[in-house]
Amino acid sequence: METAGVHMWRWLLVACLSWICLGRVAASGPHYMVTIPAVLEAGAESRFCASLLRPNETLHMTVTLRSEEENITLFQSSSQDSFSQCLLFKVPKVQNSVQDLEVMVGGQDFVMKEVRKVMIKSYKPQTFIQTDKPIYLPGQTVHFRLITLDSKLRSVNELYDTITIELSYKLNSEAPVGTYRIEVWNSERKTLSQSFEVEKYVLPKFDVKVKVPKQLSVAQEEIKAEVCSTYTYKQPVPATASLQICRPINDHVMIPMRITPEHPEGEPEFEAPCHKETKQLDKTGCATFNFNMALFTRLEKLVRTELSVSAEVEEEGTGLKYLGFETIPLSYVIGKLSFIDTPKVYEKGSVVEGKVKAVYFNDTPIPDKLLHLFEGERWSVGQLSQNLTTDSDGVASFSFNTSRFMDDFQLTVSAQPVYQEYQGYRIPHYQDSEHILSLFRPKTEDTPTISSLEVKKRDTKLVCSVEELIDVHFTFVGEVPGPVDIMYLILARGAIARQGLIKVEVLDKPVTKGEVTITLTVSPDLAPLVQVVVYASLPSENVIAHSADFDTEKCFANQVSLEFSPSAAVPGEQNRLLLRAQPDSLCGISAVDQSVLIKEPGKKLTADKASREDSNAYSVFQGVGLKMFTNLILKSPSCLTYHGREYHEKNYYSRHKTVRTFFPETWLWDLVDVGKSGLKEVPVIVPDTITTWETEAFCLSEEGFGLAPPKELVVFQPFFLELSLPYSVIRGENLELKATVFNYQSSCIMVSVSPAFSSDYTLTPLAEAQQASCLCAQGRRTHSWKLTPTALGPVNVTMIAEAVSSHTSCDNEIVKVPERGRIDVVTRSLIVKAEGTEQTKTYNVLLCPKGESLQEQLEISLPEDVIQGSARASVSVLGKL
Repeated sequence: METAGVHMWRWLLVACLSWICLGRVAASGPHYMVTIPAVLEAGAESRFCASLLRPNETLHMTVTLRSEEENITLFQSSSQDSFSQCLLFKVPKVQNSVQDLEVMVGGQDFVMKEVRKVMIKSYKPQTFIQTDKPIYLPGQTVHFRLITLDSKLRSVNELYDTITIELSYKLNSEAPVGTYRIEVWNSERKTLSQSFEVEKYVLPKFDVKVKVPKQLSVAQEEIKAEVCSTYTYKQPVPATASLQICRPINDHVMIPMRITPEHPEGEPEFEAPCHKETKQLDKTGCATFNFNMALFTRLEKLVRTELSVSAEVEEEGTGLKYLGFETIPLSYVIGKLSFIDTPKVYEKGSVVEGKVKAVYFNDTPIPDKLLHLFEGERWSVGQLSQNLTTDSDGVASFSFNTSRFMDDFQLTVSAQPVYQEYQGYRIPHYQDSEHILSLFRPKTEDTPTISSLEVKKRDTKLVCSVEELIDVHFTFVGEVPGPVDIMYLILARGAIARQGLIKVEVLDKPVTKGEVTITLTVSPDLAPLVQVVVYASLPSENVIAHSADFDTEKCFANQVSLEFSPSAAVPGEQNRLLLRAQPDSLCGISAVDQSVLIKEPGKKLTADKASREDSNAYSVFQGVGLKMFTNLILKSPSCLTYHGREYHEKNYYSRHKTVRTFFPETWLWDLVDVGKSGLKEVPVIVPDTITTWETEAFCLSEEGFGLAPPKELVVFQPFFLELSLPYSVIRGENLELKATVFNYQSSCIMVSVSPAFSSDYTLTPLAEAQQASCLCAQGRRTHSWKLTPTALGPVNVTMIAEAVSSHTSCDNEIVKVPERGRIDVVTRSLIVKAEGTEQTKTYNVLLCPKGESLQEQLEISLPEDVIQGSARASVSVLGKL
């Protein structure tokens, strides 16, 4: 679905400049410029900009939008002075239509008219389907919401007079695993869908993160990788980590098989190069691995240009294993060469001084590196000029006299004494660099401009509601002294959002350089991507321009925040959720166990960072989707040729004994009205799960949509018990039940772990399961039983961990019993399935009602050797309604 906010704007420019090829230039005297987006949103407000420069009489400017139905005058002005302004106008509310935009400028001695096509486009509302979580167990309830927003992120009523719909659907307990879809039809009968997974799973207790470089060079000697694992309640995992790095074989490579007496069935003649190491995680839950790159640089023609990294973390005591994966792209660039502090313009006979810099692939300087400087005509390497050696900073200086040069020329720096444009297939190499030096020429009608503007880009995002400074560098070459107006446009979502003008002065010298600053405050109408276009009309009647893109934070008109009070919690306690939004906002809040998101990570939308390096004005305006009307020189015609969390002092215990039975995967899923005050306090009861709850909230109001920054609530207590159970077990089979007790207190305790009685299963202790034992600060111990189920269906398994008094010392410490929270009781559910072989019988009935109720009786017979309690039935009805 196409919206104004995400549409990739295609920049177009049409200018009648073909007459320049006949030797004419833009006439001296009055000039005008009108810019407008090439695509306009139907029914919305848009903005265009008009400039009149150096008028020599009173001129009348008229801008008209023409169609077969009507003509709309957007702007009409008479002036004998220069002006530049941007104006808002209402775009006609029509379905997709191409209309003419006419610009007329005239006086007694000057008349010009231009007509360009603009597209008026109707953007459809976008519907979002939000589920409470991405994965479900058979029998669970799927909660979901529907929200429809327009291109300005305001709520839209379609079919129903409401701004959001909240529904739910209970899955069948026998629902097959797989991918399911929620399908929605909008007012135009178009289908929208959101998928979710149904699986028989056990939630992970911890995550595995593999930290590797974003890219590596094959010339690097060492590959460094780090594996970290953390429980969902922000504590490090005691475990071992196995890290394996492989360089996969290319998909198109056929691996021949070799038959030997030892392998009569055949074995591959070669395998993907792999290396594996195993280490113990340290106290922070991390382990660092170092691999030799030489292990992965053989079989170059057969392997991919990437490394596949996989990590397996095995928890001590329980043997639970979880995986993490990453991919590292490989580059054959050893290092990069560049020109720094080197002028772009020279005067014939002058001495040019400049510098080159050499850095490795990771941007560290290369000292004592021999480099070779070539000089030649523009777009050619030419001949070797100088040999240079870098200093400790990777920098080498050069200078030469320009008396022998008659025109523009190119400098090239290379690591090879004989220049090679193509380095060869998968050959490690240094990246060369080129630099153009333009000859200074007095301005004439036929010389193209080499003046320039440059918007300086940045790697970081622009921050919402903060005054940001954007630097623009200018270079004016060969221009006559006088004032120059640097105009700028701020574009967002395909429209002109801001505009401005900065005056600078051309000095009485061949080259004038300087810098100006644009001040910009990011607001919701600018997010998530801002395009900054700068242009200037020079005294030589040329136009120079440049643009750059800036990612912004996600800003919304409806400012929403979410917080818990208190900010940390213990299982089962009362808490308050504080929600702030614009008055009368309706908000959807949700909180999901972090384990769910580890099991099935959600997809996140990110703005792709883009930048354009076009240097002539035509390309800049074309690249940002503007139509340009002007009698100034914008583009050279074809007939011209040139170029870990810390827990502070806090009473985590509220009771002598904690009984934990409530372990939801989705905790909060509610619609909340914040009312006139814009503040809503929601009382909540914290679930019994010791984990981190990932909480988010969105709100809708008349002002628009708002999304709160993600908020976490860590639920924790220093002494607790955790059970490791599978999703299901067969009755009569033996299961090793593991219960792990954790002590995050500052002192040692004596702990006893015991099961509660149940007639649904039998338990046989293994090893020290029934014995009390020492458990010191930051310690953990796993106890095991053999569990044999005797009942069918969901069975509750209950374990009790208790800190008991003892005269025995632990690590030369006197054992202390906590005043509160010394007993933790945990009850978890286990599905017990029937033994034997499952059989299914299907009965079909065709009913043809004719306005009456019909009834059909079926006789169902069970096998003689059926296992008692295992029979179940389900009914599916298909019909045309």
